[in-house]
Amino acid sequence: MEWMTYLHGQSGELYYYIDVCDYTSGVAISCGVGAPGVKNSPGNPILSNYYSGGWGDGTLMYPGSSTYVGTKTPIWLPSLRLKMIRDGMQDYEYLNALTKAGEGTFSMQQVRSFITNSYTFNNNPAGLETARNALGNRLHQLTRARGARGGKN
Repeated sequence: MEWMTYLHGQSGELYYYIDVCDYTSGVAISCGVGAPGVKNSPGNPILSNYYSGGWGDGTLMYPGSSTYVGTKTPIWLPSLRLKMIRDGMQDYEYLNALTKAGEGTFSMQQVRSFITNSYTFNNNPAGLETARNALGNRLHQLTRARGARGGKN
């Protein structure tokens, strides 16, 4: 998403309802993990992709209990989706840092290397990884060049 945010010149993102099992006194009983020993309850987002309406969308954190994580105190578990959003935000910061360093054309070339528009893009992970590596390498080159000049532009 953050590559699209950069492509379209947006400044933020809204993601809704990240903790569908939140409850004022801890993990909600409706999630099926609040009671010790409950492992296969309807509505358990750990066991069903369909919790909260379909394929886990909106579920960035999963409720943990001693049943699943071996702790006496319930803890929240991050989803892979959350970690991928974090990676995207870091990528956005790389794109933005390069743009501020006068490398906006290079940044946009990397975005365009696998994204045509909001609905046409190369979904092969190699395209993203290649672009991500190019950003990191360019930032590294700029940092080294700046260091060679004594930290001055």
